[in-house]
Amino acid sequence: MTCTDLTPWNAKSLGAGIVNAAAALRQPLPQTRSLSAEGDAEVAAEPGAALSDLPLFRSLFARGTDGAVVRERYRSIFGVPATRLQEAAIFEAEIVDQYALSEEVRAALENIIGPEPPTAAQYRAVRVELLRQDISPQLRSALEAASRSS
Repeated sequence: MTCTDLTPWNAKSLGAGIVNAAAALRQPLPQTRSLSAEGDAEVAAEPGAALSDLPLFRSLFARGTDGAVVRERYRSIFGVPATRLQEAAIFEAEIVDQYALSEEVRAALENIIGPEPPTAAQYRAVRVELLRQDISPQLRSALEAASRSS
């Protein structure tokens, strides 16, 4: 979308010109996408969709991994019961970000996202590596609470 007044602009030598920011901001946004709770099929995200679907964390697992396995392993990082998963789900993006940024976090998480059931020591290693990173105070507090209770 370009500006309509091109009087001082020589498009042949300088290109199409600048973006008409006002017109661009008036354009509708594309519909967001997320993973369905059942598996791999993409569906349009509904307003207020549950964070407990963990679409970012789920993306680390092999295609077709059962959603219950993903949720169980995520909540086990925090040592919270299934009824409190929503409280821990707010950290999903930050954890996946650390997976992308830190080799140590990635290696620790790789141990719990494989096909074999993780051990308590493997969950503890995830917490230890995340706590070594520059993370939000809220995530740090949740991980420290989990470390104290395990």
